[in-house]
Amino acid sequence: MPTSHQKKKIIGSLPQRYLAAAILGLAALAASYAFGGPGGKAPFLYALPAVAISLYLTGLYPTLCMVLFVTAAGYVGLSAPYGEFVYKSAAMPRVAVFLLLAALLVSIHILVRRSEKRDRQAYLRLIKDQTEFVCRCTPNGRLIYVNEVFCTYFNKTASELIGSIWFPGMWQSRLLEVRRKLDTLSPQNPTVRIEDRILTSEGSPRWAEFLVRGHFDADSNLEEIQYVGHDITALKHSERELSNTIALQNIMLDNNLVGMVKVYKRKIIWHNKELIRILGLPDADYAGQSTQALFSDEDTYRKLGEETYPVLKSRGVYRDELKVRHVASGRDIWVSVNGVMLPDDDDVSFWMFLDVSDSKTKLQAAQDIANHDPLTGLPNRRLLDDRLQQALSYAVRTGSMVAVCSVDLDGLKPTNDRYGHHIGDLLLKTAAERMLANVRPYDTVARLGGDEFVFLLSNLQDLADCHASIQRILDALRQPLEMEGAEVIPMGASIGAAIFPEHGNGSDALLNQSDFAMYQAKNAGGGRYCIYDPGMGRAA
Repeated sequence: MPTSHQKKKIIGSLPQRYLAAAILGLAALAASYAFGGPGGKAPFLYALPAVAISLYLTGLYPTLCMVLFVTAAGYVGLSAPYGEFVYKSAAMPRVAVFLLLAALLVSIHILVRRSEKRDRQAYLRLIKDQTEFVCRCTPNGRLIYVNEVFCTYFNKTASELIGSIWFPGMWQSRLLEVRRKLDTLSPQNPTVRIEDRILTSEGSPRWAEFLVRGHFDADSNLEEIQYVGHDITALKHSERELSNTIALQNIMLDNNLVGMVKVYKRKIIWHNKELIRILGLPDADYAGQSTQALFSDEDTYRKLGEETYPVLKSRGVYRDELKVRHVASGRDIWVSVNGVMLPDDDDVSFWMFLDVSDSKTKLQAAQDIANHDPLTGLPNRRLLDDRLQQALSYAVRTGSMVAVCSVDLDGLKPTNDRYGHHIGDLLLKTAAERMLANVRPYDTVARLGGDEFVFLLSNLQDLADCHASIQRILDALRQPLEMEGAEVIPMGASIGAAIFPEHGNGSDALLNQSDFAMYQAKNAGGGRYCIYDPGMGRAA
């Protein structure tokens, strides 16, 4: 049955409905007279359809009035004697049948209306109990019903809202979009979903989602729009946070600094582009390939597997710096490798590769500056102490000897005074080169400063080896320095040596003893070497 607002739309006001019922009654009487004539067998035949139509269009009470009017008029005008309101035995059965059938139609109408009323009350109770906010509108957006949740959400009473125009959407541009969606409603497509921002009672914008359903009449005309909505602000915030997290994750994964790879049983599942760039591999997707494809040699691949997987299986984190071959350039690079087994899976691991070649180079340069003489490139006193400790430790383990030899160049000051410091520097570098050329690869030559040098002779088996090595270096340092223009600068040196373990065990003591022996050689005229002796009465 149509709703009350739909009846008003068809018939109009209450007086208009009574008038319409009267017109239907007169039409029924006229039809009975025209087709049946006075005294016909069924003077009320055409009144029954009028009763049914009147119930549908005008409602119960106008129809009851019409039934009484038709009954009285038909009894007087269509039954003999005509025009008299007297007892007519022949007409009474017809009147009784008409009233009985009319009562049956009225009863059916009442039952249907009661059923509709119960259904509507159940529907309203259902809407009232909803946690969603519900409203019903005319096609132009005028509210005809709102539930309590709707009122609470917008902090208004139902009386304030009913009759007002309402659409979801905050901005005029969005209202146009909402209207465009509503225009798509049709009997074939009766629902649309609208997701938009709305203003709450506090004036703050919030997100809401509406399921919009259009109700259409038999002629496919839109009669009513129903909105069922719920607040999705928290969901929108979560979606925004998730979107930001995903964007940040993508930025992190597709960065230009750290190479990343996900591995399952040494098979590549995923990798980013930076990994390919760091290792200098051809630009391709290596997913599904063995991790051996990431390394230019099998030794690095095998070593990494042997060292890392025991750590990962124990749920530890593997960290190391590896020297690997950059495939594109063929040069060696240093990479910092970090690997960890992912939670809840003993076969999937995640790895990060960072190119640390520049930092390694800078660190090596800093160490070289800290441990080497800037002029000659020889180890300085700091590195000499470390090399001496290593040599002494090795000698203790092997039972060999170590010779600590202090060197002082003869005539450096006069050379500086006569030719300038640049020639003196050339003389120092030449002396360093000659000493390096006459020692073994595992021996050490160091410069302490000025014209003072120290060289260590390691793994000596007897003193004869020591004497031969010192003499060879002394002879090399005696060779003059030839300059351009056939000018020759004389060179020479004084050398003092202390022998481990004969002369002591400590590095400082051995250096002091060799230095003392060197001054003994210098005081004896220079150009010679002297082996330390506690009495220092013997020159070699």
